[in-house]
Amino acid sequence: MRLLVAGSRFYPPSERPMVFGIFNQVWSEWHDSKEADDTEFHVIAGHSVVKNKVPIGPDWWAEQWTKTYAYLGVTGTFISIDDVGGWDAYPGKKAAYVRNVKLAEQRPTHALFFWDGKSSGTMLMLDIINKVKPRVRRRLITPGMAFGNQLEWD
Repeated sequence: MRLLVAGSRFYPPSERPMVFGIFNQVWSEWHDSKEADDTEFHVIAGHSVVKNKVPIGPDWWAEQWTKTYAYLGVTGTFISIDDVGGWDAYPGKKAAYVRNVKLAEQRPTHALFFWDGKSSGTMLMLDIINKVKPRVRRRLITPGMAFGNQLEWD
């Protein structure tokens, strides 16, 4: 599984335990049902640091979760705005778009979108995935969502 994680950096910090729970649930479902040729659990996320502030939100939590479970073979690719040239290289919000396209090019098979109900960036990433990787199994998650025993993918 190659899991893309995208979400607003303004996603409520109180939702962090729920987000980690979803990561754990996705990993467990993959681990329990993986086929012989699916030996990889790789997390793909943006790495958002806004003007030297401490990063927050689902992208950052995905990176922390990946580091925590590296001993189980979980790997990750984390792409920052600086990795694609930085804000100075692209006018306006173009750098975020370029970074998001780069994320979509990392061959995700599944994608979790943590949307705060307002972030245009999360919706942009969903739109890019729909265009670049239309066969990716995806799930849109909003604060306070309840989940059953298994995560349903669209």
